[in-house]
Amino acid sequence: MVCAARIVESAPALDAKLYSAARTMDEARHADIYGRFLHEKIGMLYPIDDSLQSLLGDTLRDLPELGDSDLDLLISQDEEIAGKLDAERFAAQERERERVGEVRDAIEAGRGTDG
Repeated sequence: MVCAARIVESAPALDAKLYSAARTMDEARHADIYGRFLHEKIGMLYPIDDSLQSLLGDTLRDLPELGDSDLDLLISQDEEIAGKLDAERFAAQERERERVGEVRDAIEAGRGTDG
């Protein structure tokens, strides 16, 4: 999330800043939902190890040096990831609808034999 916010800072044009700001909001929502998922469903959080902490530090330190082509690459990667997440979410919703339909059909079939 901090990396996304730093991209907003370094974006050269207003359109790029607005686009990056929207991605930053998306990242904040993702971080919140993922944190709640880990806390409520998994029941544990793992601390950031030294290697990941070093990588994050390097990323944050190098972000102001990004050029326009780097921002374009990051934006296209972000769109690709968002598309995959949307596809996964849609597939999960479809599976849930199918399960609800199966349960409803089973309930209705049970009522038909009892009535």
